[in-house]
Amino acid sequence: MPRIHAHEHPVREIFSDKFAFSIPTYQRPYSWEGEQTSELFEDLLAASEGFVSGGGVSPEKITPYFLGSIVLIKEQQVPDGDVIDGQQRLTTLALLLSALRVSFEDQRQKSTFGSLLFEEGNQYTGTKDRCRLILRDRDHSFFEANILRHSDLTHLADELRRDLPDPQRRLAENTVFLRAKVAGLDVERRDAMAAFIL
Repeated sequence: MPRIHAHEHPVREIFSDKFAFSIPTYQRPYSWEGEQTSELFEDLLAASEGFVSGGGVSPEKITPYFLGSIVLIKEQQVPDGDVIDGQQRLTTLALLLSALRVSFEDQRQKSTFGSLLFEEGNQYTGTKDRCRLILRDRDHSFFEANILRHSDLTHLADELRRDLPDPQRRLAENTVFLRAKVAGLDVERRDAMAAFIL
């Protein structure tokens, strides 16, 4: 018999090997526009105000920011889960993580944020490379190639000149917006926000 479980998880755990999210084909496509994306960014920026990256702050002293619920159909023993509710926030968080990833010069920082977006395969455990979030079939290839795996995201302005389906256009527009917002932060503020999110 199915059971309902509720747990709180930090973002670094949501985007880890513990979870592999898929958006079922019956779910609506990605639809957040600039207003919702801006609100999420500004909320996270405000919540991270005063947070010191690498300052040795214990997790108990960090004021948590509740990002909202994600409802999954998922067996407890496996990472794979279908996202029933929370797709828009989860996808926009992935866009923000991508924008943060490309903002770093340091390869270790890039790798840290890259690992939040992809699980690297391991021949000994039998796992394969995979995205931590898989969108609906018709949008996933665009999402993976142009946002999650792209080295700098600068090409998205060109992509937006093409006739894209609405979900892909929103993915590209919101990524361009978030990349610009992250690039507009001074390094200390960006690093504090990045550390706070994790």
